[in-house]
Amino acid sequence: MASGNVNELQELAKSLGITLPGQDSIISNTQNYQMPAEGQIISTHHPLSQGGFATPTHPQGHFGLDIVGKIGDPVYSIGPGIVTQIYNENNNPKGGNAIKISHEDGVVISYYAHLDTINVSVGEEVDQNTQIGTIGTSGMIYNGQKRKTSPHLHYQVKVNGTDVNPSAIIDKPVGSFSRIASLASSFAKKYL
Repeated sequence: MASGNVNELQELAKSLGITLPGQDSIISNTQNYQMPAEGQIISTHHPLSQGGFATPTHPQGHFGLDIVGKIGDPVYSIGPGIVTQIYNENNNPKGGNAIKISHEDGVVISYYAHLDTINVSVGEEVDQNTQIGTIGTSGMIYNGQKRKTSPHLHYQVKVNGTDVNPSAIIDKPVGSFSRIASLASSFAKKYL
């Protein structure tokens, strides 16, 4: 979170007669979220519900980013978290081999799909240095047919259960989303 945003939050709270902790205690972590893989973004976040467009394979629009790479290129966790789910083509025909990671006690959820290999297990703690898998072409089965596409990573993020543009959280401090959610919740309980 940018310093200006924290200052704006503190000013708003002050105008309402609420005392918030200083910036250091609002954002106490110096780690930032990072991109999960190197490569060119070949498909952007464009959900229909947010003014995006539909395609035959994405009738509700595309949630997330697709990052092209070579089979076997490393994929990393965007930040510290816990692996909550592992998928394969049998239980996830569209996404194939995939991983879901909970960050900030579940406030931020990241999802990585079309992996060639998975290097983590459910319950495992990960961070930005953990190679969770490799780019691949798994999944992409639509109407019973395997769709041919270049190797890529599908990367998706939810914050408080809502799909967000994954680019929006990159370079934001780890911990900022859960801290702001906690402050908003406290404010709502006290004043609304």
